[in-house]
Amino acid sequence: MKKLYLLIMMISICSLLCMIYSSNAQLSGFVSLNCGGEEDSTDIIGLEWKSDNQFPFGERATISVPNELRKQYMSVRYFPADARKYCYTLNVKRKTRYLIRTTFLYGNFDNGNVYPTFDISLGATHWSTIVISDANTIEVRELIILANSPTISVCLSNATTGQPFISTIELRQFNGAIYYTHGQENEFFLSVSARINFGALTQDPIRYPDDPFDRLWESDSLQKPNYLINVAPGTKKVSTNTPINVDRDERPPEKVMQTAVVGTTGSLTYRLNLDGFPGFGWAVFYFAEIEDLSPKDTRKFSLVIPGMPGVSKTTIDIQENAKGKFQLYEKEFTNISLPLVFNFKFGKASGSTRGPLLNAMEINKHLKINPGSIDATVMASLASHHSSADWAKEGGDPCLPVPWSWVQCNSDPQPKIISITLSKKNLTGNIPLELTKLQGLVELWLDGNSLTGRIPDFTACTDLRIIHLENNLLTGEIPSSLTNLPKLEELYLQGNMLSGTIPSDLLENQKLVFNYSGNHDLNKEGSNWHGLSIVIGVSVGVALLLLAVVIISLLRMKSKGKSTPRENMGLDQGTPHSQHVHQDEPRRSRGSASRGAPHIVGKVESSNDEVDVPRQARDQGAPRTREQSKRARAGKTRDRGRGNIKALEQERPVHLYQDEPRISERNRGSSSRDTPPSSRETLSIANEVESFTDEEDVLGQGRGVRGTRQQSKELEQKRLM
Repeated sequence: MKKLYLLIMMISICSLLCMIYSSNAQLSGFVSLNCGGEEDSTDIIGLEWKSDNQFPFGERATISVPNELRKQYMSVRYFPADARKYCYTLNVKRKTRYLIRTTFLYGNFDNGNVYPTFDISLGATHWSTIVISDANTIEVRELIILANSPTISVCLSNATTGQPFISTIELRQFNGAIYYTHGQENEFFLSVSARINFGALTQDPIRYPDDPFDRLWESDSLQKPNYLINVAPGTKKVSTNTPINVDRDERPPEKVMQTAVVGTTGSLTYRLNLDGFPGFGWAVFYFAEIEDLSPKDTRKFSLVIPGMPGVSKTTIDIQENAKGKFQLYEKEFTNISLPLVFNFKFGKASGSTRGPLLNAMEINKHLKINPGSIDATVMASLASHHSSADWAKEGGDPCLPVPWSWVQCNSDPQPKIISITLSKKNLTGNIPLELTKLQGLVELWLDGNSLTGRIPDFTACTDLRIIHLENNLLTGEIPSSLTNLPKLEELYLQGNMLSGTIPSDLLENQKLVFNYSGNHDLNKEGSNWHGLSIVIGVSVGVALLLLAVVIISLLRMKSKGKSTPRENMGLDQGTPHSQHVHQDEPRRSRGSASRGAPHIVGKVESSNDEVDVPRQARDQGAPRTREQSKRARAGKTRDRGRGNIKALEQERPVHLYQDEPRISERNRGSSSRDTPPSSRETLSIANEVESFTDEEDVLGQGRGVRGTRQQSKELEQKRLM
């Protein structure tokens, strides 16, 4: 028996310890962020607070407020008063209800005593406007939601005075059907306006661990403006230590239900201001009979709201409705219209021996859910693929309440994205396919990144006007689907590694500003065959020129050493030939500044001038020798070959020089590298051949000329004497 007794004692002690631990261990689904805090901590009630020091935006500041010793209220995170929004994104479970609580303690963090005013939103839905009126008072906002996505975003924006800031963010998960609003939760959030513990023993709120869901139940003894005034005479507080069965409906904490107020004179009256109203809301009154009533006593009463006679038709009998004493009963109004200044009364019903009793009350406003941008899901997917980039961490809806810094949206009630600017954001990989699903997209700027792969099909983006993909590493062909964009005005693809043939419709579109330079493997449609025909024509001309040079060289070799006396005296040729060669040099230099083929034309013209020198001498009356006749005939042959080249040059079309569609005339000859490789090789051969011909002509002059013109004249005069 003694051993059995000891075993029972040990089991009892273990059970007690487990109960103590479970009452202090926070439930799963709790998230507590200390905004601006430097390190994690645990407070006196067992809540674990995490620092937000990994949050990429804003600055932190420390504050000191009299009588405030909680670590989470010794710092804030604040943000610039600009056009952006700053969002905290939290992970949640889909189809699960949560309480979200945010707090704001100004504490003069900016040392400016400028009380801030700014907006807070949950995703695309405007939640509340935070108006700070006291540096040492904590502003609290609570929202009850059903999560329909794996994340939620709490965003600050639109500061009208001061700078937006935040002290804490708390996320509390509910279980079961708590706060089930009968099918309205997909249309509305519940914005908490009042949650009051009547008959409270102190001014402190009741929360975790007394409330396992960490709701804040404010004391009715709290003193603040427009809060529970006009209290009826004879209102008395009552309490009990008897356990209350609260395991139903919204499950208010037992400690709240163990206190109440009673209208000993037959009525309970109150007036308070409801944050966020007027509007429709969800109201619930909590009752539990905690007084000892004799068998003859009854407690029946009804609710009276001025201007709303319908709510008074129901009579409340706590013991009857709750099926006994110390049992929870809730009177719920799921869609009731309430004013900003709320007056209400509970009055004793006819025949009741006891006055009305009230334990607690909650009033929540229906906050219409804004569905946000049509493109929100697509953009969330895009951002998730670049989660390490700051631009992808802005959170919230891409358009509402204000757009992301790199996005522009239209003004539709459910806006579409019309512009994306991600220039020079170090993007890598393929162009995100999510962009091709933005049906309202007008402008796309992805230039200056390291994007690779092919250009995707943007056919679904029928409003696209401007596409900037320049200076990336894109490969493959320019897709013909781009020609299906009826509003396209600008297409910048330069500085990539694109290849293949450019769609002719893009080249022929007179309204399109189209830049594709720097893609060396790109060809215009049909330009390959045309370029090949030019190369073949030039090659034939060069071959004829080489043949002419060979013939001339053979003729000169046969005639070497057979000069006549007149040739020895230099009468067949003279300085005019030498001067023409040198005078041609500047013309050749000017020709070399132009691209490829113009250089050949200039050279051919120079050679023709040289061949005409003997003809000039003949016109001046000099007799023609046999050697001169041979050279003249050879010159004609050479003229015919060079004439063929000149004819080919005149027939050559302009696009050989126009590698870029809108290159100016004055820049057309700026660099020989713009000439196609095959053309450059052909022109190089022609230049070498012509240089060789010029050198032969000059050497020929050296062998045939024995003196200057002045020497020839002196010899002629001596002979005549």
